[in-house]
Amino acid sequence: MDGRQRVTQRTQRFRRDLYWIIPVGVLTAAATFLLARVPEQGADIATILALPVAVVATMAGILAVRSGTPTDSPARAAGGHRMRYWPVATLAGVTLCAMLAAILLHLPSDGDDVAQQLSGRLRIGITGVIPGWSEKNGERYEGFEIALIDYLQARHGFRPQYVELHPEEQTAALESGRVDILVGNYTIWEARNATVVFAGPYYMDKVGIYVSARKVKKPPVAADLTGCALPITYPRPDDLGVTFEHASSLQECMLRLFDPEDRINAVFMHHSILVSLAVRRGLDPRDIVLFKQHDYALYAIGLAKRNQKLCQALGRDIDLFLNQEWDRAAARHLPYLDGSGKPLYSYSAFCD
Repeated sequence: MDGRQRVTQRTQRFRRDLYWIIPVGVLTAAATFLLARVPEQGADIATILALPVAVVATMAGILAVRSGTPTDSPARAAGGHRMRYWPVATLAGVTLCAMLAAILLHLPSDGDDVAQQLSGRLRIGITGVIPGWSEKNGERYEGFEIALIDYLQARHGFRPQYVELHPEEQTAALESGRVDILVGNYTIWEARNATVVFAGPYYMDKVGIYVSARKVKKPPVAADLTGCALPITYPRPDDLGVTFEHASSLQECMLRLFDPEDRINAVFMHHSILVSLAVRRGLDPRDIVLFKQHDYALYAIGLAKRNQKLCQALGRDIDLFLNQEWDRAAARHLPYLDGSGKPLYSYSAFCD
């Protein structure tokens, strides 16, 4: 066997090995389809992968043809030249179909159509009992968050259907589909991120332990404080110097805090909500004294995890609201907060 024959055999073996590209290409196409149907980021991944897969596979097919055709080999039988190109045609066809399928599946479907989701009736979860934020006045709800919803309604034309929710049932209502979105002092919280995405924030609130200046006459000491808190906002381990009791509602904590006969003299609460409830009772905001601040609470619109595109669209709307309407809405509904709590912009990362 001379050198020319050995080269021919090697190239033929190489060509046969490259034919394994065909099942690999089919498997890649199947994987692309599966990725495209992943409800969150699979479509993005599939679309990105489709182009390099198509280019690499097509080049491999061309290489297979070229490697199996020595320049000095005997003349092929009639029609044989057409057979040389079937690997190229097969591989290019399979990968092109995978790429087109990934792109088509990546296009907005009915579930991702933001215009459709923001048309017709939109079920919106609110608290409905916090003055200045969302509270019913006759037949209509009013408040800062209602002003945000009105702004969104003017832009998209949906019909809001308000659903009053206790803070402890907000996330469950969103996950079960009882409401489409949440606009009820709903905070961005890492523990919720597994099932919820957040458009916003539209307000930044302080969170901490506040005491009643009427009950605590001297600089407060943790050991002398008996606090009230909701179970879902129970203070962190470093607050154990203060004794806390659970309450069923924010209003209950407020009543106990300002009842001179009740032992509760502190609350663990969001500042703006506490001040809003106090003002409604005719109290001076200066009667509320910060004992210890813990963090900031970011209020955002909550959506089920499958609605990232809607979340991003609402985030852009919130940016416009911050620039165009936020100051007027805060001055009208939350004047006692002196315009505090305004974010600079919404964060698209919360929609991931």
